[in-house]
Amino acid sequence: MLEKWVGASENRLRALFEKATKCRPSIIFFDEIDGLAPIRSDKNDHIHSSLVATLLALMDGLDTKPGVIVIGATNRIEAVDPALRRPGRFDKELYFPLPGVEARKGIIEVHTGSWNHQLTQKFIDKLADLTVGFCGADIQALCSGAVLCCVKRQYPKINNIASKVKIEAESLKVEESDFLEAKMNIVPSTVRQGHRMRNLSHIITPLLKRQQNRVIRYIQLLWPHFLQECYKYTLGENRYAGRVLLIGSNFQGLNTHLMPSVLKHLEHLPTFVFDSKIFDKMETNLASAQSVFPAVILLSRIDEWWDYIDDCVQHSIVSTLEDIHAGLPVLTIASCTTDIPLRLHNFFYNNSTILIKIDDPNDAEREHFLAPLFFGDKCLSLHRVLENCKRSAKKAAKSEGETITKPNKENSEEIKIEEVHSLTNGKRKIEDHTMSNQALVKKIKLCENKFGSYQSKSYINTDKAPKSVESVLNERPSRLERYQARKRYFTRVLSDLLNRRSMWRNYSKTYALRSNFGGLTPKRNIMTAAVSPAIAFKRPVEDQMKQIYQLWKHTALVTSRHMAVAQLELLYDVISACISIHQHSFEALVEHLENILKKIEYSNQISDDQAKPEPNPSKK
Repeated sequence: MLEKWVGASENRLRALFEKATKCRPSIIFFDEIDGLAPIRSDKNDHIHSSLVATLLALMDGLDTKPGVIVIGATNRIEAVDPALRRPGRFDKELYFPLPGVEARKGIIEVHTGSWNHQLTQKFIDKLADLTVGFCGADIQALCSGAVLCCVKRQYPKINNIASKVKIEAESLKVEESDFLEAKMNIVPSTVRQGHRMRNLSHIITPLLKRQQNRVIRYIQLLWPHFLQECYKYTLGENRYAGRVLLIGSNFQGLNTHLMPSVLKHLEHLPTFVFDSKIFDKMETNLASAQSVFPAVILLSRIDEWWDYIDDCVQHSIVSTLEDIHAGLPVLTIASCTTDIPLRLHNFFYNNSTILIKIDDPNDAEREHFLAPLFFGDKCLSLHRVLENCKRSAKKAAKSEGETITKPNKENSEEIKIEEVHSLTNGKRKIEDHTMSNQALVKKIKLCENKFGSYQSKSYINTDKAPKSVESVLNERPSRLERYQARKRYFTRVLSDLLNRRSMWRNYSKTYALRSNFGGLTPKRNIMTAAVSPAIAFKRPVEDQMKQIYQLWKHTALVTSRHMAVAQLELLYDVISACISIHQHSFEALVEHLENILKKIEYSNQISDDQAKPEPNPSKK
């Protein structure tokens, strides 16, 4: 439509409408209409203002010319001139959000419907849940990439340019591993645009699933229409607006994990984010939030960046929020550490607002979170190290001519590592956490029935007299002070483990040589904990499984007590690094893990003492 000559663009626009009128019935489609008819202001030149005026006049005359339909498309609705958005011009506005779970299932079925080997419905459901934030083009690219990965897997010589490979299309069968490999090479369009919705990772899920369900349950109770994808709103007649205030720090995983998982349940609604990263787009988001319904407005970490923006922008945000009356379907979600800014008190506290304080994980959640490190089969764990060392012990004993006593088969509750390990074996697939959780629960129940309940104890021996519960609660430091005092020690422990990794490898090699050539086994201490496998595994497996059970309970109930999500993630990494370094010796692994837990508990005790407020000498 645009021409360089003055008046030529308007003439071309008139010619287009005249041609559509002669060819009735007809459709005129304007793609990216925000570039043709932007908002008229002093910032735009005279050409665009004249074009907008011409377009408005031509559309007003369509009432006398039935059979002509005008359609416009844009992804920047706030940039379109408001005069176009009224009955008689563009009568209806249709919003096309990102595809939800059911829509993604349909898109996957469309792109894979012509394949010779159809995907199972169970796998399609898993894949749809795995592709959160994918648009239709991303899912199409995922299916095409999976086919290419399947071709490379079944015909590995295809990468060789000199070789000629004949591909039989009927023999191609796309597996789950092909989709996983293709997904690693795709960055969704929404991620590039800064969208934050995603599922909780399977590692973090035990810690934050309860908090996520609580937020979604409260929204479902008060404003269930926000969770229904095709809900029909009657603006101005019912009460739709909702407000949610989440109070917690990023140490508790509020903005890192919990907020994106909540937005995932609202993925069918347009989301407008206000935070420190989009200061330059603040005015654009304000205009968009005022023009799109239904919608979600997210004020992330508002107490951290509020004082750094201009008073004019603060006033604009407050005005935009206060203009949201109860009849508009807008869900406002805000997160802060302690309290929201004073200017927003009227909007949140004088209206129907859900106030949710994020809690630290409880004992059961910490146990579930740490269980894969001790009993898991899909990751490197103490149970897997024990099993690998047992196998190597059998080989070593066989080469040395020794025999290893087998467990008593008469005892039906005897722990058999081979039987438990066989529960989760298989190829690389999209993880079915239900099966994994069942295997973990079975192991844990087996240990609890065999070894009884765990009695809490600490590795730190103090000669101080025990304090009363009241004195402990009164002297307990604030949560933020405790987090800040502890966060440095985990990095120091992790760095120390990695720096000493080569030294532990040299020790392991030395002990391996000594055991192979019949040398003397060194005494067991903190630096020489690795012993000959054949000698070490003369101990019954039941004792070592009891050791794993006691370590798991102690870590979950004593070492990680009062830890937030960020500290638990660091503890997870430290234990994983320790297992990775000492995976060739179960005895060395237990020894060093106990030593690390002792250091962490000692550091926590010191940090608690340092974080306590000093007594005021003026008060008696």
